[in-house]
Amino acid sequence: MMRARCLGAPTSQEIKTEFAFLDEEAISKIKSYPCIFAYEDPSGKDAYLGYITDMVVRDKGIKFSFEKIGKVSKEDIHRSTFELDILMPEGITELMRTHWTIKEVNLFRELEKNRILDNFQPKVFISYCWKPQENKERVLQLADRLKDDGVDVVMDKTDLHPGQDMNVFMERLSTDPDIKKVLVICTAEYVKKANAREGGVGTESEIIIPQVYGRPMQQKIIPLFFEKDENGDLYCPIYLSSRCGIDFSDEEEGYRELIENIFG
Repeated sequence: MMRARCLGAPTSQEIKTEFAFLDEEAISKIKSYPCIFAYEDPSGKDAYLGYITDMVVRDKGIKFSFEKIGKVSKEDIHRSTFELDILMPEGITELMRTHWTIKEVNLFRELEKNRILDNFQPKVFISYCWKPQENKERVLQLADRLKDDGVDVVMDKTDLHPGQDMNVFMERLSTDPDIKKVLVICTAEYVKKANAREGGVGTESEIIIPQVYGRPMQQKIIPLFFEKDENGDLYCPIYLSSRCGIDFSDEEEGYRELIENIFG
């Protein structure tokens, strides 16, 4: 795309200033943003939701690589132009000209408000240990961020209520057909309880194990490595020790990889 069509008139001055230099740090940030990939209006084609996966920046233009994660109808885009801050003046509208811009809009939240996410909102179950408190807070922050990015998150803190059966709730990670991924938050305390089959972590581990053993190519159970031991090795339960996971030592890079996995 020609540079003249990138971060032009529809872009706020604050955004233009922030991304005036498309260096590695700026591109990494851009790749974490969800995007709408739309055709020009006269084509009549539907748009797509996705992420930019790579950018090659040159003086004359920018080459974008991207990944689509779902379709958004042209009609849904038009009825959401106000919420998405898409300029629709009389004459030439923002949807009639090929360009790239960044909006100060929480895309997933606005799409969810307009019931546009209903057809492709993935559901995940988070298995984690409440202790120590800082780990619990970190998990809650992850859950909130996933929800902001259009993921339906199931976890005990928000979905298990007084009077309900805890075992039945935990079994949802296996019995609920809508749960696409089970995110296992691997910390020192979680590994200790999982390996010893202690408490709720131990119960969830017993439910997870049959979905892992004998299924080397399964992609539902995803370890998220939150901590390392004194030797720099990632904490991981024995039953997941041979499985690929996502390293959250770099929070942003780990989150980016997780989102791609969930929506992939």
